[in-house]
Amino acid sequence: MVLHAASGQSHGPAPSGPPNPVVWYLNGVQFSDGGTASGSFVFDANNFVYSAINITTTAGSAAAGAHYTAWDPGQTLMWDNFVVAVPAAGLTDYTGVPLLILGVNLQLTNSGGTVPLFLGGVSEETTCNATCVVTVPTPVRTVIAGSLTTYPPSSVPALPNWALALLGILLLGYSVIEVRRRRWSAVPRP
Repeated sequence: MVLHAASGQSHGPAPSGPPNPVVWYLNGVQFSDGGTASGSFVFDANNFVYSAINITTTAGSAAAGAHYTAWDPGQTLMWDNFVVAVPAAGLTDYTGVPLLILGVNLQLTNSGGTVPLFLGGVSEETTCNATCVVTVPTPVRTVIAGSLTTYPPSSVPALPNWALALLGILLLGYSVIEVRRRRWSAVPRP
């Protein structure tokens, strides 16, 4: 049995696998109102502990978006198939505080991989009541796409528009100079 230090709740036997916790990244998470979610968290499957939560949601038609950094204090059980986060820990009243719930179809492990999210009413962004044990029904926006993965998102930076325009102008200028040079060198000299 595993005893979670923060909640004092005992769980079934710890999953076997690598001893080190892994970083899980949100991948392609989209909400029903047009907002998105991105970021990461660390999950230790051997001890059922979430840490280093750093998830940001963007505004949509039903919610303004938020930045999540803490596990929901109203959750007394630590599940390996739900991420339940709030913007900050230690508040005395969580009324109206954003709440992010991401349910996964498969158990999170320390082995990593990619795990699809439960879609619809299981994965959602909503608000807390005073203790954040249950959620207030509105505003709710549900997750309509996405997964969790241990593979970091692509870090290839995109050039800003002004840099692309400057690059295009430079290439055009180079090609004009090169054409003139070839024409001049092709002219027979006495």
